[in-house]
Amino acid sequence: QKILEERKTIGAWLRSVDPSTNHNAARKAHEPGTGDWLLNLEKFKSWRDGDGGILWLHGIPGAGKTVLSSTVVEHLKKQKEVSNVRIIYYYFDFNDHAKQTAQGCFQSLLLQLFEQSPIVPEKLRALHDNHRHTTPSLKAQAEVLIAMLKEGPPDCIVIDALDECSD
Repeated sequence: QKILEERKTIGAWLRSVDPSTNHNAARKAHEPGTGDWLLNLEKFKSWRDGDGGILWLHGIPGAGKTVLSSTVVEHLKKQKEVSNVRIIYYYFDFNDHAKQTAQGCFQSLLLQLFEQSPIVPEKLRALHDNHRHTTPSLKAQAEVLIAMLKEGPPDCIVIDALDECSD
C-alpha cells in the first residue's frame, strides 16, 4: 500500500504536460500507408535494430514530420511486444506554451520511464524528496533521466519538433 501511494505521489508530481494529446492528434491525421516508406528504409531499420544512435528527420514546416513521429512511435510499440524496449516520446508544440520547454520534456520522459518501471528508482525518489514543492533544475532532471535510462532495458526516445523548444 505504501509503495502504491508513493508511486501515485511521484507520478502526480511529474505529471505536467501530456504528450499523448499531440500523439493522438497526429494518429488521427494518419492515413493507411502513411510513413511506410520511412519504416521500410534501410537507414530506419538499421537505427531501429542497432545498438544506439540517432535518426534525425528534418523537413520544412508542415511536411508531416509529426505524423511520421507518431507512426514511428506506434511501430516501435508493436516491436516492443517482442523486443522488450522501453519507448518514450515527447512532442514540442509552439501552440502550447507548456510544451515548449526542456523542463516539460524532461518531466514527461521521466514520468514515462517511471510508469514503465516496476520499482521506484532511488534517484527519482531522491529528486522527488528534495523538490516536493519546487521544480528541480534541468541539470538535476537530466542526471536522473540518464540514470533511469541506464538502469532498464534498451530505450527508444522519439522527440518531435525539437526546434520548437524555447530553451
